[in-house]
Amino acid sequence: MAINYLNSIDLNRNELQNAQLIKAQVENQPNDASAGTGLEGQLYYDTTLDVLKVWAGGAWSEVGGGVETLTTTDGTYIDLTPNSATAGAVTVTADLSAADGTASAASRFLTKDNTWATVPQGDITALTEGTYINIDDPGGPIPTINHDLTTRTDGATAETLTYGGTFTAYTNVTTNATGHVTDIEETVFTMPASDDTKYDLATAATGTAIVLTGSDATTDSVTISGTASEVDVTRISASELKVGLPADVVITDTLEVGDNLTVLGDSQFSAGAFDIQTGASLDFGNNKITQVADPTAAQDAATKAYVDSSNVGQLVYQGGYNASTNTPNLDSPPTGTINRGFTYTVTADGLFFTEQVRVGDVLIAEIDTPTT
Repeated sequence: MAINYLNSIDLNRNELQNAQLIKAQVENQPNDASAGTGLEGQLYYDTTLDVLKVWAGGAWSEVGGGVETLTTTDGTYIDLTPNSATAGAVTVTADLSAADGTASAASRFLTKDNTWATVPQGDITALTEGTYINIDDPGGPIPTINHDLTTRTDGATAETLTYGGTFTAYTNVTTNATGHVTDIEETVFTMPASDDTKYDLATAATGTAIVLTGSDATTDSVTISGTASEVDVTRISASELKVGLPADVVITDTLEVGDNLTVLGDSQFSAGAFDIQTGASLDFGNNKITQVADPTAAQDAATKAYVDSSNVGQLVYQGGYNASTNTPNLDSPPTGTINRGFTYTVTADGLFFTEQVRVGDVLIAEIDTPTT
């Protein structure tokens, strides 16, 4: 049976051998609650956790054991040394596995792709707009950078072209999708040399030609010809040609006068000077021939005044008169429709004013507008 010791057992630095065979050596309990409150340094074995515990500082604590073997494994971006199972006291060294870049060690950071990159020097506090660049919210937190719209004003430059000279023109302009000009094609145009053409009047005294002399010394003559009895061309001098009508003009077809036709010289046409050929006509377009003198010969044109005066006192038969219906109107005709000498024959009985007239009677006007 178990022996209770009321006092401590001093082994005087001797070993306690085969103590593991004595079950009462260390008390077995399923947990701390079953072990109860212990004394400082008291031991018990936790059969649930399979660990040895000691009462220290007012609580049960697991008694730690020494590490016999340590095995390390490299992680993401981390290399561990040693990298295999190692017994005894082990010192583990951890290094970043990122590849070294061109930046100095003092200005590098590790990127997600496991490479060293240069650390920007300082923080960006604001953005400044530049040429053709505008920025919304330049102080952040999220600035928006835009390209300005491009406008232009096209102008024209006046240049005077000369024979044999050159000028440059843009014949093709290529732009990209953003409107930036990526290529300009220039073409140099050369003007042709001068043809050096000269224009000289023919040197012959009676010549009516213009001579064109080219740069190759060849000549071409251009003759200015008139039409007999219609247009005369006369060389006045080495620098003057005269084009005009001859003294006697013969019009072979129609002569149209847009305004007045004035005949100079005598106050009348001389015999044969104005001759209308047989079968031709002179059309005045419903206009009058004015300023014509009274005729003095049998073939002279008569004026209205001459004709009127020649007919004074003569009977001018006007036709029949129906006295029953007053047709034509002789009782009260418009002024000027009945002149002296107008004669009418009665074709139906009736009253002419208050006078009875019968078929066959003759009415004669003795004055102009007699009914007045």
